[in-house]
Amino acid sequence: IRNGKKTLIAVHSINSSEGKEKEQLKKIFGNINAKEQDIKTVYKIYEKTGSIDYAKKTALEYIDDAKKSIQLLHDSEAKQILNNLADYAIKRKK
Repeated sequence: IRNGKKTLIAVHSINSSEGKEKEQLKKIFGNINAKEQDIKTVYKIYEKTGSIDYAKKTALEYIDDAKKSIQLLHDSEAKQILNNLADYAIKRKK
């Protein structure tokens, strides 16, 4: 949030918010000096706009597509590694 990275969550939230919330996002997003309370405000807006759920849903769709593509490969250790990597990407916590 402080670095202003245009993540899927951030873009969706900005596009889905309006009024005071949109102004708060514009003010806080990319503000390297944003306070902890500002960050919490942004998270609340992310939740209210459904941006977190939207990003999770989108990620799951990409993972599903990737795993379907992998199924075309012959069974091998490499195929299993790719499947495990896809599962890890969606389950990991940052």
